[in-house]
Amino acid sequence: MDRVFPSKFDWLFGDAAPRTGTFTGYLDNQQVWADVHFFERALSDITVCAQQPPSSEWMFTVSVKGQPQTLGNSRGTGAATAPLYFAMSERYFVIASSPRVVSALKSSLGLFDPTC
Repeated sequence: MDRVFPSKFDWLFGDAAPRTGTFTGYLDNQQVWADVHFFERALSDITVCAQQPPSSEWMFTVSVKGQPQTLGNSRGTGAATAPLYFAMSERYFVIASSPRVVSALKSSLGLFDPTC
């Protein structure tokens, strides 16, 4: 890990996760990152659905109890030019740039894949 900075998704879970951060580092000489949300209280029924429309960005939507978490009139929670990887537990929610980062965090933090 070489840097930590505020998450651009700090609004995602409101007061249930008031502490968030994006952690960056290098894995095999490639920069990777993980956006971590630290839950202060358990949230139930969190889902994440991701898709890549033809010739477009990867879109993803995080929902809590069936309610999509979006800002303004957005069609989803966020978008990226490459696939993103998600994992969670009762204490953490993670968005990462690499499946290897998610895999390492799953084993050390007891995370699992959210459903869609």
